[in-house]
Amino acid sequence: MASVLSSPSENQVAVSATKLLINNRWVNSQSGKTFATINPTTGKEICQVAEADAADVDLAVKAARAAYEQGPWRKTSGPARARLLNRLADLIPAGGRVVCVSSVGHQFGDLDLADPNFEHRSYDPIIAYGGAKTAVNLFVVEFDRRHKARGVRAAAVHPGGILTELARHMTQELIQSMIALVMAQTDTSSAQRGYKSVPQGAATTLWAAVTAPADVVGGRYCADCAVVKVSTKGAGVRPYSIDPERAKLLWAKSEELVGDLQP
Repeated sequence: MASVLSSPSENQVAVSATKLLINNRWVNSQSGKTFATINPTTGKEICQVAEADAADVDLAVKAARAAYEQGPWRKTSGPARARLLNRLADLIPAGGRVVCVSSVGHQFGDLDLADPNFEHRSYDPIIAYGGAKTAVNLFVVEFDRRHKARGVRAAAVHPGGILTELARHMTQELIQSMIALVMAQTDTSSAQRGYKSVPQGAATTLWAAVTAPADVVGGRYCADCAVVKVSTKGAGVRPYSIDPERAKLLWAKSEELVGDLQP
């Protein structure tokens, strides 16, 4: 005996918001434009939603910058931030994902777990950058191991070479040194292929967050919307940056540094 489910009527669709959330307020778009949201079951319009454009993005960025500069987060210590973020992880529901932005720069060097803050050796910005991005990869490996049983996964992504304000405090000499190091590692680097646009750079992050199967990207390092192969030279993610045992050691070291030991 077959049963037929009736199509939901339009009044069964609850609409909670149709405006843009900027600076903690629901507002209309600057242009006043809207677009229709369609019920895929009936093909009918549910409501009109505010359509954002560049002007709205500028307002959102301005509000976010003001919140950072004037709010408590900027004055919050590193250990306090880490404790807060560690606790927020338990609030992520099943099916959620954590995507961390890494870099091909992890190839610049491993993380020195005995001296992560350069307290007993001379500081080198390139080595520090390599260690920091390696730490991102290791964090993802251990976070994924700890949370995957409840359906929460994590992935690291290399967005590619993108001309943004990220390098605004770097000298041209340092930038060229980093490019030379990447070129020495592989002949398929951003330096040879050209820089990506911002939307292109965001593609792998979005892919890992909402498109790729969780079991494919969980605990992995990704680039160009794909999981990157492991390799000790040339293109690829370095084994030391995704080593499960080193990931556990980094987690323990991080808890030691922030004073937040957990079983």
